[in-house]
This record gives sequence, C-alpha cells and structure tokens, in this order.
Amino acid sequence: MNYARWFLTAALFFGLSVSLAQSSWRTPAPMAFVDVTAPADGDDEKDPGFSTYKAGYNLVLEDKWKEAMEKFAELKTKFPNSAYVDDAAYWSAY
Repeated sequence: MNYARWFLTAALFFGLSVSLAQSSWRTPAPMAFVDVTAPADGDDEKDPGFSTYKAGYNLVLEDKWKEAMEKFAELKTKFPNSAYVDDAAYWSAY
C-alpha cells in the first residue's frame, strides 16, 4: 500500500470516527424541498435556447448523460447566440 492511499484511508476513518462520536444520534432536521427544474431567479425564459437548455439540464439531473449531451449539442447548433451556450458547454465537459 502506498503512503498516499494509507494516509487517505486513515484520514477518512479518523474523520468518520470523530463525526460519529460527536453526533447526537437525533433525527436530522428535515431538508427544504427546492424544485431545481423550475426557472431560477437568474433564468431568462425569453432566451430562445432556454427550453432546450432546461431539457438538457433535466436530463443531467436524471443521469441521462448521452441524451443531455445531444440536447446541449442541439442548443449550440440551433441557438449559437443564446446566453445558455456557455452553460451547455460546461455540462458537456462532464
């Protein structure tokens, strides 16, 4: 076992042990529901590429990467001046 792997394993084990020892074993507070498919404050629904980008982004959330890449490629082809082209390029990098 190389030293880097040993160190990482030890660090993860120690971190887990400490967090378990410090936890109070209570039920965690409920998380707020956020609809990530709804338009956010900064979204421009009037942008011609918006619906294509959102469709691709929703496919990313569903872990359907091949279909998402096809949607992002469609966005870049059909709407090259859209404000969402950069976002599509970002998600295409994955």
